[in-house]
Amino acid sequence: MLPTAVLFGDGDQDERRMLWVNSIQIRAGKLSDAELEALGSPTAAGIPIALGIEQPVLNVTRNANGSITIAWQAESAFTLETKPSLTAETWTPVPDVVNDSVTLTPSQPAAFYRLRR
Repeated sequence: MLPTAVLFGDGDQDERRMLWVNSIQIRAGKLSDAELEALGSPTAAGIPIALGIEQPVLNVTRNANGSITIAWQAESAFTLETKPSLTAETWTPVPDVVNDSVTLTPSQPAAFYRLRR
């Protein structure tokens, strides 16, 4: 048997029927309201991959005293998260972020950071 997925299920027992769908797009994570709006109305061309919404970029600066400053500009709220290695299971929110910027004194030789909406 081939693998299957229920894509349009609402629990009322009529999910298994023939449907024709122009496009399906799978993304990692939830789209913001602005991103959903940028998708626009349905078209025969399908779903756009790039939404035309600028994604924030982390800027990291090493300071003279050994600390680092991580900053970004974003129109919507993001949370800066960290973990000590890519194999570590959970990301942890970075405390003391003010106005999309934080200055940290590294306590380990490496750390990984990401922005999450």
